[in-house]
Amino acid sequence: MSLAKVYKAELFKVLKKPVTLLLLICLILPTFYVVSIMSNASHIYVQGDFDAMLFASINWNMLTMAGIPEILLALLITHIFAYEVEQGQIKLMLVRVCSRKKLFIAKYLVFLTLTIGLYLLFYIFCIILYYLFIVRTPLGNGLFIAGIESAQYMLMDLIYIIQIFIVCNIVVLLGMHYKAFISFMMGIGVTTAFIVFQFFPSIQYFVPAYIATAVSHMKISNSLAIIMCIVYMIISFIPLILASRSFDRKDMK
Repeated sequence: MSLAKVYKAELFKVLKKPVTLLLLICLILPTFYVVSIMSNASHIYVQGDFDAMLFASINWNMLTMAGIPEILLALLITHIFAYEVEQGQIKLMLVRVCSRKKLFIAKYLVFLTLTIGLYLLFYIFCIILYYLFIVRTPLGNGLFIAGIESAQYMLMDLIYIIQIFIVCNIVVLLGMHYKAFISFMMGIGVTTAFIVFQFFPSIQYFVPAYIATAVSHMKISNSLAIIMCIVYMIISFIPLILASRSFDRKDMK
């Protein structure tokens, strides 16, 4: 079977899993934020106004600062890899369908598809909320995108997405050696560590989320942030490559 057909089969299989629907939890935050703004809630304090893209980016950054996408996507990738290894479903695929390398690539492409899909869905949902509700308040200027500030927030989005990849790739690697539940809990531990390490000056530059925060507060330049993005992206591939090698050697039961 070709890679495209394996990818299509894996995508349909994952879309049917209830765990995939949990990704929609991410849409709760912008909904809550809009309701709070519209009701003039006292816990919401915003200066100035913002365009649609900036509104979406602010919500995405608030979401990822709490580690919610990392945890949800770690749960998803646990089901894609570790859970199926544990349940013996992968062995059946290898016997009847394709090679290990092709299956590993197809499964990871499914994860990438759903990650990018979640990000785009989140942005589309936030933009719809913006034009339905926020433009009616003093906080909405009615523009789709305005100026360099929105571009800066999108750079922050990229940094946070790279952190998601680092966490999830580590979970894939752990899933090759531990049971699904244990690898997922370790993924939560890695996410928590990233949140905590931001407060330690000596190691905070090893945390992508801190770089995103530093960009927003103009503590570092955009050029340095881009360089750090490249470094983090390279780092994110290390556990993925190790996981691929472990997958090739693993005794499937």
